[in-house]
Amino acid sequence: MVFLFILLTIIIVLIFSKIQVEIENFRLNLPKNKNKILNDTFLFKIKLVIFGTLPIINLKINREKLKKLENNLKDKKIKLDINKIGKQITKENINDARKLQMHIEKIKLKINFGTENTILTSFIVPIISTIWSIVLTKKRVKEEKQRLEINPIYNKGNLVNIVFEGIFEIKMIHIIKVICAKIKKRRVEKYERTSNRRAYDYSYE
Repeated sequence: MVFLFILLTIIIVLIFSKIQVEIENFRLNLPKNKNKILNDTFLFKIKLVIFGTLPIINLKINREKLKKLENNLKDKKIKLDINKIGKQITKENINDARKLQMHIEKIKLKINFGTENTILTSFIVPIISTIWSIVLTKKRVKEEKQRLEINPIYNKGNLVNIVFEGIFEIKMIHIIKVICAKIKKRRVEKYERTSNRRAYDYSYE
């Protein structure tokens, strides 16, 4: 009886929960600004929220914690292979990411940029604005929850300065559906490979 109660509680939590990622004061500078690409004051908040507003897990990641993680990886002689990570970005994985149906609760983006070509700099501004409008319209983000500021900088060479903040949410039920679909697909593929191997063995005999 206790086991069933615990199982039912877990199921309810999963069905009515969501993962919320909040990004605060994330700044990217290219080329490096005072030998820093990223600022020191950014903050990532990762929450598991139940019933819309009640956080049951709350993780905070800042510059200091990332440095500790990097040092731990170095101590354990663990190297991140960028090429291997890149190979994981397949069409199938991109489609799976879309199925997660990420909701954008709030998003702010400020871009200061320039290129060596004045005409190119002027041309990039409407491109960014158009892409922004298409994506956020598709995601049905309310106008009061979004803000885009683009400042072209002329005659100062190639530079990009980005300030980004946002709140993004994914329902756990969507994550579970994607995981179950991938497990089912792998089982089917494994069964088909086994069946084909058996058919080949029989024909060979």
